[in-house]
Amino acid sequence: MTPRVMLKAYAKINWGLELLSRRPDGYHEIRTVTHTVSLHDDLWLEPMRGGIDLRPRGRWAVPRSPDNICWRAARGFMDVFGEPSGLRLTIHKRIPVGAGLGGGSSDGVATLVGLARLTGLGTAAELRELAIGLGSDTALFLEGGAALCSGRGDVVSPLGCAREYDLVIAKPREGVPTPLAYSLMGAEDFSDGSDMDRLADALRRCAELGVIAQLMRNAFTQKVCSMFEGAQELLSMLRSADTVAAGMSGSGSAIFAVAPDAEHAQTVRDEVRAAGYWCTSVHTVDRGYHVVEEP
Repeated sequence: MTPRVMLKAYAKINWGLELLSRRPDGYHEIRTVTHTVSLHDDLWLEPMRGGIDLRPRGRWAVPRSPDNICWRAARGFMDVFGEPSGLRLTIHKRIPVGAGLGGGSSDGVATLVGLARLTGLGTAAELRELAIGLGSDTALFLEGGAALCSGRGDVVSPLGCAREYDLVIAKPREGVPTPLAYSLMGAEDFSDGSDMDRLADALRRCAELGVIAQLMRNAFTQKVCSMFEGAQELLSMLRSADTVAAGMSGSGSAIFAVAPDAEHAQTVRDEVRAAGYWCTSVHTVDRGYHVVEEP
């Protein structure tokens, strides 16, 4: 058994998101185009004798309890495979919570992958089943890169986009709980998913920024921004900063902008930070996690 594993768990943005309908199980049928980005949490996993010792670090607080998605991931893995008997898990949180950036889901998947590396157990199919059991948008982090996601977000079709895009991500002071965001949406917000199909095709072709900008849309943007003043202010700020386009990630509250290059992204980042908001500049990546084994 490997004595220790460190992983980077990457965040994601949604280039766009459509709601298609409400499902009989209470969830919504969605179609969304996602892309993992260089912003990441760090996780360290070490086997121990019995129990789960969760140690969160960083700016963004996460619960040290069985409600934590990493705790649930570890418990699920150990229940299935019986190893390790216990786990010490340290998480350095850099991805904001309540932002629509998938930080929790990414951490949960990284926990499963790390446990598989620690123990040598778990096939790709078994890890996928465990990941989907953690939430609707977890499966995309097993693939990473650009993807078209449908169903509840659990049906993932990689797009194979080899191009790297420069982005700015900012978050208002308030977070948006996912259940609240979905409660705002009605039948008037449903569409047929064709916009996401066109957006997916553009990314598959590694299209120019202007083409992607014209196809970006998110069903949540109007209603979430009307309820959360900070999100609307950030959206306006990023749109007026000579960026190519700006939009909301997931169901909010994070706002991202497409920059023409990394230098411009860093300039916008500094301007937004000066206004008192959390903000970072990133680029897209082709993976959902990165594993580094340590002695």
